[in-house]
Amino acid sequence: MLVVVLLPCSNASAQETDATAERKVDGLGSGKIRFHPALTLLGGYDTNVFYEDTNEGPDGAAVIGVRPELGIETYKPTNVDFRLKGGIFFQYFVSDDPLVSEQSGLDADATAGITFNPNGAVAFRLSDTFIRTNESPSGSTLLSFNRIYNNAGATLLIQPGGKILTGEVGGRAAITRNQQLVELDKNEFGVRAGVKWKFLPKTALLFEGTWDFIFYDVAERSIPGLEEGDEPQFLSPFQGAFRNVDSRPLRLRAGLKGLLLNRFGVTLLAGYGQGFYRDGDDFKGFIGTAEIAYEIGPTSRFQLGYDRAFRDNTFSNYAKDHHVYTRYNHQFGGRFDLKLEGGFIYREFSKIPAVFLPDVTVDGVRGAQAFSTTERVDPLVTGNVDGTFFITEIFTVGLNYNLAVNTSDFVQITGQGATGSATAQFIKHRVFLTTGVRW
Repeated sequence: MLVVVLLPCSNASAQETDATAERKVDGLGSGKIRFHPALTLLGGYDTNVFYEDTNEGPDGAAVIGVRPELGIETYKPTNVDFRLKGGIFFQYFVSDDPLVSEQSGLDADATAGITFNPNGAVAFRLSDTFIRTNESPSGSTLLSFNRIYNNAGATLLIQPGGKILTGEVGGRAAITRNQQLVELDKNEFGVRAGVKWKFLPKTALLFEGTWDFIFYDVAERSIPGLEEGDEPQFLSPFQGAFRNVDSRPLRLRAGLKGLLLNRFGVTLLAGYGQGFYRDGDDFKGFIGTAEIAYEIGPTSRFQLGYDRAFRDNTFSNYAKDHHVYTRYNHQFGGRFDLKLEGGFIYREFSKIPAVFLPDVTVDGVRGAQAFSTTERVDPLVTGNVDGTFFITEIFTVGLNYNLAVNTSDFVQITGQGATGSATAQFIKHRVFLTTGVRW
């Protein structure tokens, strides 16, 4: 059993400006269809491949990678608007240690959408998102957390003339499939609805609601390395097994989004969320986003925001996030794009099973595994610096630095190694030089 760490996701909600928009290129082809191929090469270093604490002796490695991409879109669509973008990313960890080099692998992602009658009073959209990840675990092992996620949806859009008052209703179906941790496989179904009233050219009042239904393939998870006849001991109220708990999370938010002044934008969304978990702890309470954005000049922009949310997780029923984030974008001389991002997440997990196990065998080594507490709080710090220089309109070089720090006090007692335990704490730096071409 490994200490799993949920890494934060960025939350972008503000209006796009010249300073933050991705550079537009004409693409290849003519007429109604345009193709946008791209290729990126990178080389750099990862200081902590397995998300380990300093006491566990983190493994670092040089990394080389390549990412080809392809985008397809319709140009000035009238009856049908089609967009497709996808790519694969192969990264190789350069190391003599097979535990590290075996983390090399392939990531893939693709998004597709087709909208019928996009400019009409009534439109219909089909969409799909596919993600294949190759993630290193939080502990030295040959295994990788390879998983596939696919989310398909359909949306009916109501947008009468002028699109002052618009609405949408839709549904989705998603699957998550794990190559190793198959007992975490799950299926999701959801419905959503939204209404937007644009009372100013770039400002709107809106309401959005989602109701999802999450079903795991198995209700109980086995314990890796536990031999037949051995029985784990669970502290109350968790009896008998690690459980996957189905849920029906409901999220309702309403508020304001857009420009209040010529250069000052705001997002204010407030609402209610509830997890409706089949058993155990349940989330009930406030969810929302507050963000301000200011255009310092025509080529620079600053954002500051706060987001409160909850999410499903594999350790307990849910995790509750308080997320503060900031971003700064600047374009120098039309050639150099600089993006700075920073964030702090205070992540509170619902009660987790305090379990004491008999001796187990992990990778041929005997040990006793136990969670030391039923409480877990992860304070997470994230940072990103991305600088891109456009040698020509299509050819770029750049530098990217990423920081992730988790100061959790959560400990898993393994009976192995110098300390006999593994913590959820880690400090991870990744720095890369990149070069690429994009049409």
